[in-house]
Amino acid sequence: MIRRLLGLGFLWLVPAVLAAQASQFGVRALGLPVLPVSVRSDGMAGGFGFFDPESALNPTSISGLRRTTAAFNVRQFWRTSENPFGSASGNDTQFPLVLVGGPVGPKFNLAVSVAAYTDRTFALTYADTVEIRGLPVGVRDTLFSSGGINDIRLAVSRFITPKFVVAGALHALTGTNRIEYRRTFSDSAYATLRERTELSFAGPGVSAGVLAEVAKGLRISGIFRWDGNIGFNKDSVRLSSLRMPLTYGGGLQWQSRRLMVSGHALARNWSVADSQIKARGGVGAVNTVEFATGLEYTTSKFPLRVGVRYAELPFPLVAGPGGHETIASLGTGFRFTAGRGSVDLALQRAWRSQAGGYQERAFSFAIGVGIRP
Repeated sequence: MIRRLLGLGFLWLVPAVLAAQASQFGVRALGLPVLPVSVRSDGMAGGFGFFDPESALNPTSISGLRRTTAAFNVRQFWRTSENPFGSASGNDTQFPLVLVGGPVGPKFNLAVSVAAYTDRTFALTYADTVEIRGLPVGVRDTLFSSGGINDIRLAVSRFITPKFVVAGALHALTGTNRIEYRRTFSDSAYATLRERTELSFAGPGVSAGVLAEVAKGLRISGIFRWDGNIGFNKDSVRLSSLRMPLTYGGGLQWQSRRLMVSGHALARNWSVADSQIKARGGVGAVNTVEFATGLEYTTSKFPLRVGVRYAELPFPLVAGPGGHETIASLGTGFRFTAGRGSVDLALQRAWRSQAGGYQERAFSFAIGVGIRP
């Protein structure tokens, strides 16, 4: 039973008390999706992601890199989770995006990025009583998971005209999950049981996008992304593969001298993996949509950024409608050394829920550093 849980359990874990660390909504299947945007976009709840040259959401956005740029982001989370088994609080740190890119000629830009795709860091505990040699003995089972899936992207954009850009990107989905099962006994005469394993993931993907300025200060953008089957191994032994979704969406941006407003809508058909997950005993997967909008008001020193985002979650914790999250954000930043350096700050408040008594409240604080030598 333990080996089966460790080997394939990430497809059908039964939620129990969340003991610590990351979101309970990252327990099922591939975990909790992560939006691959910069901290500047985080301050606008991701609403700037389609047009942000330092984000990895839309390949055409890298056309905004005017010089060689290196950007690095870090986020700290504090969460409180509730479910029918109890409640718990925890925190964790994420390094969601590293990007290096810039112009490679008068019409081309190139960027390489490593971004978080899903997060599967959690700890679940469950207390029970088992019979050993005819006597009841209390046990406490704990399942720990750390890691997730990363998206390595190589993107190229080209100016067809000064106001029209096309772009394409190659993606490699890769990552590991280190999983540990631990059983402790109320009777100290019994030794603690431990078993560890590692799940690794690998799969290909491609994406394409367009960006156009259709009027003074008004831009539109669209993307399409295909991800192939992602294979997963247990301790280097191939177990199976999972179909990945198509992603498509569009964005709109309007900018004046001091004010910029932007937003996007995205859809993913995660249900292509539904039958595969259920065949392994899981709850399944559902299609998702998300909407984000934000604004940035530029002052003489520090810009003001605000935004809101709503997203459906692809992997239900229990049978029935999937979960969803709503995020409100506030951010700012500053530039120095004639714009060659930057620091951005963002504070977000997230609410996640699913029918059946599963709820979560979270704060996150993010810092992004950019260098343009």
